[in-house]
Amino acid sequence: MRPDKHIRIADCGDNVRKKADFIDWRIRKWQVLQEIDQLKRTAEKFKEVHSPWLSRANGSGNVKTILYWNTMYAEKHRHFMFGTGDVFRDCPVSHCYGTPNRSLMKSLQDYDAILFHGIEMNIKDLPTARSDFQRYIFFSWESSASRPINDLYFVLAPNFYNWTMSYRLDSDIRRPYGRVRDLLTREIVAPPGDPGGIVPWRSPDPHKPSDGELEIIKSKRKIAAWFVSHCDTRSRRETLVKELGKYFEVDTYGKCGDLECDRNNNDECYDLLERDYFFYFSFENTLCRDYVTEKLFLPMSRYVIPVVYGGADYSKFVPPHSYINIMDFNSTHELAEYLIRLSMSPVQYASYFWWKSHYLIEDTTKSTLCDLCEKLHNDQLPKKSIDNFTDYYLTDQCYSPGNLSWSNSMYLRKN
Repeated sequence: MRPDKHIRIADCGDNVRKKADFIDWRIRKWQVLQEIDQLKRTAEKFKEVHSPWLSRANGSGNVKTILYWNTMYAEKHRHFMFGTGDVFRDCPVSHCYGTPNRSLMKSLQDYDAILFHGIEMNIKDLPTARSDFQRYIFFSWESSASRPINDLYFVLAPNFYNWTMSYRLDSDIRRPYGRVRDLLTREIVAPPGDPGGIVPWRSPDPHKPSDGELEIIKSKRKIAAWFVSHCDTRSRRETLVKELGKYFEVDTYGKCGDLECDRNNNDECYDLLERDYFFYFSFENTLCRDYVTEKLFLPMSRYVIPVVYGGADYSKFVPPHSYINIMDFNSTHELAEYLIRLSMSPVQYASYFWWKSHYLIEDTTKSTLCDLCEKLHNDQLPKKSIDNFTDYYLTDQCYSPGNLSWSNSMYLRKN
């Protein structure tokens, strides 16, 4: 009968919903089991956990706790791009725990270290007391010229910070954007351990390109690309790009150009770069000592030659004949001629990839975390505080490109 048929259809709909609910339950069960497994691993390391805090007096003193005090780039990176919890587990010294939770410990004075993103410090939101064993660590991944510190009166106060963590080679804990490992010795060779040191690079050897390399090179059809989000910069790199654009077309992606590539999908963007372009403009937004960013290291993972513009000594960071430095040329005309000529010679172009058989570019997130944990456990390190942070942060770090004059020669000579 008709009513029975309608009932059967309704029952069928109920069955579908029940199956969907069952699948959702199975997925949620799996997620919960994963969370429980993570908690078990954490609890194994922290056997004396007393909710809602870790009690230093009850046995967690062998685990160094690190508090991420504020945000990094507003709310975008609440964990300083390091992650939270047991992110140190693969380090040689691994008994450390990172968190943005100010209530994890009974008192703020119980944390072994507090990491401050210096350029986003707020004078109205600071610890009101500290222990003598605590390390206050200044962290910044930006140059002092591009991101001035907020609340200068406070953050430049004498003896507030004990350690520094930044891209600079003289930092207590280094956080460069990349490092280089020797494939034969497996040693890290760059940047050098001594800020004033010289990297013992291998000499560029005669490089016979493989068929695969030649295929990639011969498929390229465009001279240069530039990914950029800041259009007006202290380095005035935009003026340099405009001048080079007189000699060949520069494809500009991002907020400052007409082309788009989703930077949330780096692989896709750099695949495009490798496929279509001979050169990538690795131009920094400020001219500062040691300031070499992902603008150089990311494209080096592909078969494309970076053209660099910055204030660093690039020989401390990447192998010779792996990049083109605009400061090696007397004018933009001379540079443009060289780039065009190089793009027309596949074998000569391929010689810039000799280093790929000898070296590997690595990310430094893990090594920075490991260095931090190891230092916190090293009781032999002398106590230290930075007496004159103004001098450390600002003095002799960056320089201006000066007055631009492109007609005859480069303006980029550092005095």
